[in-house]
Amino acid sequence: MVDDVVLWTVLLIGLTLGFFTLPLLPAFVEWYRKTDAEPLQVVRERDTNVRQFAQSFRNQLLTLFAKYGINPLQPLDSFQGFWRQDDTFYFIGPNRAPRFSAEEQASRRVRQLVVSCSDLRLPDDMVFEQEVYAGGALYCGQASTFRAIYSDRRIEIAEDCAVARWGHGTELVRAASRCRLLGRLTSDRRVIIGAGVQFERMHAPVIVTGVEFQPPSFLPIRREPWKPPAAGITLDTGTLLFTDSITIPAAQIVRDQLVSKGTLTIGENSKMYGSLKAYRLLRIGRRSIVRGALVCHGKIHIEEGCAIAGPIIAEDSVYISSGCMIGTRTLQTTVTAPRIILSTGVCLSGTVWATREGGVQLAGIASDYSRSVAGG
Repeated sequence: MVDDVVLWTVLLIGLTLGFFTLPLLPAFVEWYRKTDAEPLQVVRERDTNVRQFAQSFRNQLLTLFAKYGINPLQPLDSFQGFWRQDDTFYFIGPNRAPRFSAEEQASRRVRQLVVSCSDLRLPDDMVFEQEVYAGGALYCGQASTFRAIYSDRRIEIAEDCAVARWGHGTELVRAASRCRLLGRLTSDRRVIIGAGVQFERMHAPVIVTGVEFQPPSFLPIRREPWKPPAAGITLDTGTLLFTDSITIPAAQIVRDQLVSKGTLTIGENSKMYGSLKAYRLLRIGRRSIVRGALVCHGKIHIEEGCAIAGPIIAEDSVYISSGCMIGTRTLQTTVTAPRIILSTGVCLSGTVWATREGGVQLAGIASDYSRSVAGG
C-alpha cells in the first residue's frame, strides 16, 4: 500500500514537471543547437534614409511607366490599369482635371493610385487610400486625407489636410495651417509648415515655420571671457562638470564644454564654443550662439533669435522660439525629442524628429508656453 502511494506520488511529480517543461522544450533545443543565432539582415540605408519610401515609390513608378509605355515628356491620354498585384491606377492625361467615378465622388474616397505627369489639382474633402503622384506641381484639396504624396516639383497642402505615411516634393513642400503630417515629410530643397501643423519627421536643407523667416540679427556686443566658478570639476581638457544647477551670466564667451546635473542656463547674447549638457533643464538665452551640441535628460528651451550649429537632443521635450536658426544649408543638423514645439519664424536645416508629438505654434503662444513650463 505504501509502495503504491509512493509510486503515484512520483508519477504525479513527473507529469507536473513534464507539463511545465514542455513549453520550454523549443527554447532548450535552440539553446543547444543555435539554429537562429544570426542577427536580422536590415539594410542600414532603409533605417536612416528619410527619403527611402519616396525613392522606393518612384522606382515603382518607373517600372509602371515602362510597362505601359508612358513617356513623361509625351504622356498618354487618361486611362486606367493595374499595378502592384490587384491594385489599380488612374493615369490622368496632360493638363486634364481628374474625373473620378460617381461612386468615388459620392463616397469622397479614391481607392486607386492617382498618377499625372503634369500639374495636378485635387478636389477638397477627399480620402486617397493609395499614393498620389504628380510630375508637375501637386495641389492638395482642403480637408483631404492622403496615404502618401509625391511631386517632381512642388506640393501645396491646403488647410486641415492629413498625410498618413509620407510626402516628398523635389523643390518645395508647403503645408498650410492645421495640417497633420503623421509620417515623413521631405524635400530636396525646402519645407514650409504653417501654424497649428502637427508633424512627426521632416528633412530638408531648409525647413521654415510660418510664412517667412527673419534671420537673427546679432548686433555688436562686448562679450567677456567667462570665468568658471570653483565648483566646476574638470573631467578632461575643456570639459567642466557641475553637480548642481549653474547660470552663465549674459554676454559671456565660453570655450569649455559644460555639464550640469541640475539646470544649465545660458545668459542672453552669449557665445558658446563647446557642447552643453544638463540633466533637468537646458535654457539658452536670447540671441545666443552655440557652436556645439545641446543634450538634456529633461527639457531644452531655446529663446528668441538664437543660432545653434550642433544637434539638439532631449529625452523630454524641445522648445524653439521665433527667429532661431538651427544648422545651415552646408552644415545640416538634427533635432530630436519625444516632444518638439516650434514657434513660427524658425529656420532649421537637416532633420526634425518628434518621436511622440511635434507641432508649430504662433510665436507669442509658443514663447509664453515655453516660459511657463520652464518656470514650473
